[in-house]
Amino acid sequence: MGSTRSNQRELLALMRRIYNAQKNAVPFAPVVTALKRAYPRQELRDTFNTLIGALDSGQPIPPALEQLSGRLLGLFTQYAGQIEQQARAAERPAQVAGYEQALRILELGRGNTQLAPTLQSIMAASRYTDEPAFHDILNSYGPFHAGRATNAFTSAMIEGNNLNVLARQLRASFTDGNALPLFDAIRLCRTLPLYAYRSASNELYKQQGIEKWLWSAALDDRTCPSCWAMHGRVFLVALAMLNDHHLGRCASVPLTQTWEALLGIQGFDAPPDLTGVELFNELPETRQRQILDGLGKNAFQSWKDGVFNFNDIPGTYQNALFGEMRRARTANELGIPTNAPGGTRPARPRVSAPANIQGALTPVLVGSGFGGQSIPPRAPRSARPVAPPVPTTLSAYDLALRQAVQSGSPASVRAAVRAYQEAQRLAGQPVTGKRLAERIVLDDIRRASSGLF
Repeated sequence: MGSTRSNQRELLALMRRIYNAQKNAVPFAPVVTALKRAYPRQELRDTFNTLIGALDSGQPIPPALEQLSGRLLGLFTQYAGQIEQQARAAERPAQVAGYEQALRILELGRGNTQLAPTLQSIMAASRYTDEPAFHDILNSYGPFHAGRATNAFTSAMIEGNNLNVLARQLRASFTDGNALPLFDAIRLCRTLPLYAYRSASNELYKQQGIEKWLWSAALDDRTCPSCWAMHGRVFLVALAMLNDHHLGRCASVPLTQTWEALLGIQGFDAPPDLTGVELFNELPETRQRQILDGLGKNAFQSWKDGVFNFNDIPGTYQNALFGEMRRARTANELGIPTNAPGGTRPARPRVSAPANIQGALTPVLVGSGFGGQSIPPRAPRSARPVAPPVPTTLSAYDLALRQAVQSGSPASVRAAVRAYQEAQRLAGQPVTGKRLAERIVLDDIRRASSGLF
């Protein structure tokens, strides 16, 4: 038994070395630095200052908004060129590293490599920047983020909210240290080389006759519950490449020998006590709670009560460039109760949107591509039904939304809902009810995570 435990520790140490090799081989820091340097922060600040000056001086709103839309579209379209440049610059070294690390691992596991395919053939089979979906991402980057600003202004005008306050919120959202357009660029340019590294390694394993690989997660304080549950699972090289979430840190370990030969134990065809589930079960309760907290405040107790199994946590989502990716399932998907004791609250009634909209919006809608239908004059406030407040764009909400997109956990979604409501309070808007706010936040998350970025 002692020999078995010793071999387990050696295998875990090997998994850790492969994980560290991947982490050190993918060139993140230069890419992030270059993207931050190239981000048009001052130009964006000047653009919003021009708009704020126009609003403060009482100039007509439609021309000012149309000028803002055109300027933002130009800046972000130009920045998309920097994103492409950095993505391509990071992809090639990641492919080379994935190929070379895979060769070293094969030599370590088998003592030799068969006739290895050339690096050029591996790179041709693992290049993401030549995919049409990559160019779709770049082409949509400018319109997507310029549209965030113009949509917010259009909605604010419909609702009669304070445009001066909104303009200052937008300026912070687009120019502070956690600007969402910059985060989208960094997330893409960090995830792409990781997938290029894995794709190059997987292609080499496939051509070298390796049949299976094992999922290895970091298993540290930053590891999400989904990656904990995936750790130690075995996949066929020919059918699957490691596909964790955006900004993931997991690595694949090729199984170059049988477990019986590797561990010297007769009759073993799978690693003992190496799956994330088994390792999780050995953790102290405080650590287990900490890991499951990302699924919701009732997640630990629900797991203890058998509401869900730890193996049930991983789910999937589709990305236009990377295909199927992994994420932690939501509390609702896992059956975790989210309501307070004493029963559920009745559903909130739906509220209709205003029937009448400002006539001044017509040229803005035409110029922004939102349609040019005739819009009647705005009715007095007393004659208009109450409508849901529009999504705010305070930087605090953007940051919370970004974290929700990255983790996908119910706790992060609830934090984004709270930030959304707080942003409305700060802007002097009526605060949206929880259920409606959740729907709005989830729509924002879907746009950011299940779309192109």
